[in-house]
Amino acid sequence: MKSIFIVLGSLINCIYRRKAVQMKRTGFLAVLSIFTLTALMAPIAWAKPPINVPFVEVFDDFNPCTGEIITYTFTGVARIIENQDNSILVGRGTVETSDGFSGSFNRQFVTNGDRVQHFRFHDMEASNETGQKIMFGVGMFHETTVDGDIVVSFFQFSGLRCVGIPFV
Repeated sequence: MKSIFIVLGSLINCIYRRKAVQMKRTGFLAVLSIFTLTALMAPIAWAKPPINVPFVEVFDDFNPCTGEIITYTFTGVARIIENQDNSILVGRGTVETSDGFSGSFNRQFVTNGDRVQHFRFHDMEASNETGQKIMFGVGMFHETTVDGDIVVSFFQFSGLRCVGIPFV
């Protein structure tokens, strides 16, 4: 009978210790989570507020749907976010052409000091009259350096093209 109480006592003691260890782990994880969130959020709190810069970009280029040289007018806002040596620039807006095509565009530049540069863009104009779409450009550039040496670099660009019935 005495051995049953010893076994039960040991079992209860083991369960109690296991619960205590679990509580310590839970407490440790909670403290670690709070510390991690604080560490991650602190730079955000120190970051400068975003800057919005309106812009207009006008240039002449080829219309692949008509075969003519036309004027493209991009009007939008660039939102710039900087934090220490990291920055993000997101440009969005509308684009119109001198021959009646119109649509939207977006571009994104991301830099992480002098180590990572990433540029993504998607410009598309659609004509209301013919239903043709000018794909002005869909592309991405990325480069990562370590100690000044390029370790990752790629560039992809769809080029200027017409979706729909192109000129003959």
